[in-house]
Amino acid sequence: MASSPMHFFDEQVAVLEAFYAHYPSPSASQRHQIKLDNGMLFIDVDDAQIHAWFRNRRNLSMMTREVLIANKNVLMEENVRLKHDVVELMHENHVLRRNFSNIYARRN
Repeated sequence: MASSPMHFFDEQVAVLEAFYAHYPSPSASQRHQIKLDNGMLFIDVDDAQIHAWFRNRRNLSMMTREVLIANKNVLMEENVRLKHDVVELMHENHVLRRNFSNIYARRN
């Protein structure tokens, strides 16, 4: 039977995130060292749970990066469309100004 997912406390997550910033794929000895360096904070956490946390964190990072890339592509497409709209509006503005000048010139 599978065990229930581990919930890490904020203090534990802070330690793991700080380590992740420098070592996103720590070795087994590095993961074990996290426990040794933080004593009571990780007393009830086994190495497999720390390993799972790093694996999940890497997956989250990868998914976040993919979402950002997808959003960037959507924004780039929108930017191209908006630039096209600006060119059309500038042309329309030019035509309207010319027509207005012609009408104004005929009145005087």
